[in-house]
Amino acid sequence: SRLKWIFKFLNVVDFLSFFPAYIQFILDATLQYNTHVAYLTVLRVLRLAQIIRILKLAKHSTMFRVLISAFSESLHGLYILLFLLMLETIVFSSAMFYAEQSVSYFDTETLNWRYVDTNQTTPFQSIPGTFWWCFVTITTVGYGDTFPLSVEGKIVACVTMIFAILAFAFPITIIGSKFSEVHSRYWEEREERKAKAKRQRKRVIMNPKELNDRLKVEVQLLALKLQETSKAIEKMNDLLEVELVKEHQQESEMQVII
Repeated sequence: SRLKWIFKFLNVVDFLSFFPAYIQFILDATLQYNTHVAYLTVLRVLRLAQIIRILKLAKHSTMFRVLISAFSESLHGLYILLFLLMLETIVFSSAMFYAEQSVSYFDTETLNWRYVDTNQTTPFQSIPGTFWWCFVTITTVGYGDTFPLSVEGKIVACVTMIFAILAFAFPITIIGSKFSEVHSRYWEEREERKAKAKRQRKRVIMNPKELNDRLKVEVQLLALKLQETSKAIEKMNDLLEVELVKEHQQESEMQVII
């Protein structure tokens, strides 16, 4: 229906891509003050929805469709990956926060944790504040902006790296196997479509003489089937006549007896 077509994902993306520009133009034309206020930044952010239009390439790119279908079929592995990332982030961030307290103290004036040696603020001010270090370490990016100084913190960092490798290994294996399955299935279907199209082309480009011979053979087969059918009908008629004669004889015998 038209309503279903209007609310398709890509059509909604198209609408969001040009809608904020028109709203800003109307406000600039009607209001007397500058419309570059905070709430209009939301409209400008929505204009970034034009980037999502790249998903329309899926209609023309076969490998893009293969990639999307592979991810959709491996959602279970992605859920496992997200769960392990969340679990490791919480556990190792807590461990790092408490490990770094061995070389730091809490400044009651500034309400910050500071290193005992340098009197500088530590990057591990709280467990949620340590999430950034943990996530960067788990993903093996390693920006180097936050790092532990204590021996205990370095041990926690080493354990975090090892568990990160293990956490990524299992889900990535699932995703990779699903991608190979989808890719092989796509190529098999492609080869089947090519073979089917080739057979259809052969039927269409058939020689008139071959087509005539084929029609003759089919007509002969139909004639044979008609002959067999007529013979079967004749046999049925003969059987019916025999049955009628028997019934007539039985009726006559019954009348004689009576």
